[in-house]
Parts: sequence; structure tokens; C-alpha cells
Amino acid sequence: MIEGADAAGETIAGIRALALSHAAALAGSGDVVRAEQPARRSVVALAVAERRELQAAALRGGFPAGETVNFNAVPVDVDRLQRTGESGPLVMREGVAFVRWSATQPEALAELSGYLMDRAELLAHPPSGAG
Repeated sequence: MIEGADAAGETIAGIRALALSHAAALAGSGDVVRAEQPARRSVVALAVAERRELQAAALRGGFPAGETVNFNAVPVDVDRLQRTGESGPLVMREGVAFVRWSATQPEALAELSGYLMDRAELLAHPPSGAG
């Protein structure tokens, strides 16, 4: 489970592809990082540099070091979900809710109830070595 805040400062709890605020707003997880000072490292990969910039931005934005921050979360629009069958990571098909667990693979869907049960099981009984 991810616990922290979104870039707007809203406290959130997340389970992989989904994030839920204490105000009960559901969103698709965005770029989740911990606020920390950038370190001088020789890695030049663009994705690594972008992640480090988000970590530094979280500190500049007032989040304490070590706080988890969720940038670019995609809010779930319940009206749109009812109207079109899709919003953020949630998809409705024939009255069944699914979660899209990969933004780059539109058909990477898992039935929401099973997805939540699997995530809850992993939280309650993490694999050995997970930490």
C-alpha cells in the first residue's frame, strides 16, 4: 500500500493502480515517489532523471523528506464512468468493474473485486523478503 499525499497535498492511500483520498476521491495512481534531495549519480537515463526531479519537486513543494507523493494522479470521474464505461484506470464491461493496471496496455484489465482481494492479501501477508 502506498500512503502519502498527492501533489496538491491531499492525503491518499493507494493500492498499485488506484489511489483513494481521505475525502473519498478515487484516482488512478500517477508517478509515485518519495520526497528526497537529489543525489549526484552517474546514471544518465532520462526516466531516472525525471524521477529524481519529481523527488526534488516534492521537497520544494513542502513535503517532508521521505513522504510519499503521487504526481499526475488521474481522477476517476464517476459520471464519465457511467456514461462511457471508462474513467482513469476503471473500466465497466457488461456491468462488471475492471481496473486497467497498465496505462500502456489498454486491454490489461483485471476484474476489480479480484484485484482488490489480491492486493489486500498481499498487504496482509507480504511475501518473504518484501519490505
